[in-house]
Amino acid sequence: MISLKWRIALIIFVFVLACSGLSIFKNRQLNFMGGMAEEYFGMGINLYYYGKLSPTLTGARVFRPPGYPVFIASILRIWGGMPEEAETFFKPGVFQHERQAAYRAVWLAQSLLLSLTAVILFLLLSNYIRLSNAAVLATLFGCNPYLLILAGLLHYDIFHIFLTVVSVYSLSSVLDSRSKEAHIKMVVSGAFWGFTTLIRPVTLILPLFALPVFWIQFGRSWPLLLRSFILFILGMSLVIIPNTYHNYTLTGRIIPVNAQSGISVWGATVKKLSRDPNHYRWWELWYPEGMQIYRKVTGSGQYSYSRYVNNILELEDEFRSAAVKNLRRKPYVYVNNFLVDFLTFNLDINSVYIKLFQAIQNPDVNIDKKWLKVGDPQDFYSSSQANAFKYYIYLLTVFGFLGICLALKQKGKSILVAGLVYLCFCLAHALTYMDLMYYYIKVPFLYIFSGYFINTVDRDMIRIPLVDRQISPAAILNGVMIVFGIWLTIAIILV
Repeated sequence: MISLKWRIALIIFVFVLACSGLSIFKNRQLNFMGGMAEEYFGMGINLYYYGKLSPTLTGARVFRPPGYPVFIASILRIWGGMPEEAETFFKPGVFQHERQAAYRAVWLAQSLLLSLTAVILFLLLSNYIRLSNAAVLATLFGCNPYLLILAGLLHYDIFHIFLTVVSVYSLSSVLDSRSKEAHIKMVVSGAFWGFTTLIRPVTLILPLFALPVFWIQFGRSWPLLLRSFILFILGMSLVIIPNTYHNYTLTGRIIPVNAQSGISVWGATVKKLSRDPNHYRWWELWYPEGMQIYRKVTGSGQYSYSRYVNNILELEDEFRSAAVKNLRRKPYVYVNNFLVDFLTFNLDINSVYIKLFQAIQNPDVNIDKKWLKVGDPQDFYSSSQANAFKYYIYLLTVFGFLGICLALKQKGKSILVAGLVYLCFCLAHALTYMDLMYYYIKVPFLYIFSGYFINTVDRDMIRIPLVDRQISPAAILNGVMIVFGIWLTIAIILV
């Protein structure tokens, strides 16, 4: 007999999969975001056919993290519908059907991942809140229109969210384990975080946040604390070091994941930036300032992707040197951007995705990257739902903040791992750079923290005088979130 928990999990999986399938069916051209997201898919295709992220550009093999291209190549191999020859797939004007079929294979895989993520989030939440509350939050997470839209984007977002939630769940579970296999589970948990880091290296600093987790969990048991920490580091290292060694054989340098750290830090030192989650702020840095460095290194005044990646190490050195000079001359710029990025990560969301998705439902509309340029009024589509979604995220943010406050007050450990992982993501972006396409990673944490708050207020009852009945505050909050969340899904995705 299947337990109630697993029956709920199955219902959540099917419901989210149905919603994401419909979202992908309505996705006409968001897959490449007007040319901003095609690079990873191309790298996955190269990996599929040639076993390399690029058959010709050596620098491309260390330029981007390998995680998502490996995912794409794996999905295409499992699918088995690719032409035998790479030239057939890339031939312009021909075999468009094959290319669309490959896109759909990746979209379907991401829909499955989103559904699985909702299930794992439900299992995580059910460890410390009521099943009913966990079911509501996990379902609302899975059918969040923002995530449904991301499932149809050829970008790493959904895959990264999936592995992040799996990794949070694995570490939370092993901390509560007292079995003889706990040591192996700790290594496995570290390995999950290693795979997560190979998608985006922002969690390279995670061990600094894992140490307080072990200290709070194990207290003064120093042998257990150190053993757990070492095993966790071992698990991460077993996954990351082979990639580091591969990069070393190519470049002669220690590059743990990919070669972008110099330019990322440089972006935070150039000039003061403001909170602007719906525009791509990088262009404001690159064209006035970054192109000067690019021109100095490459000798060309015209940007070329191939020229950039073939000079990636020299460019990284120059951007890193420029970042150090900027920090010495105007440290206040970095401090300002640190605070701005910290605030925007915690308080904002890139709701323009909603407008983009709605706009392309008209087959005559093509995404124009100029819409994402700083200063553009983004009046390409009038959307009340995009504004409503922003307030929905604000609501979750308030609930999540209250959940964190209650957890700190009650010294609750149930969201300890999620809290410190969230802080890791937040500080990693604040210390380097935060922009339009990075807000997605905060979404699952909003539901986790909100769950703690809702479950805490579920202990009391409110009397309704007119009908002389009592109702749980949690039921009211769940009702508000269900109405808000489901209405947005219907209005944006289903209509």
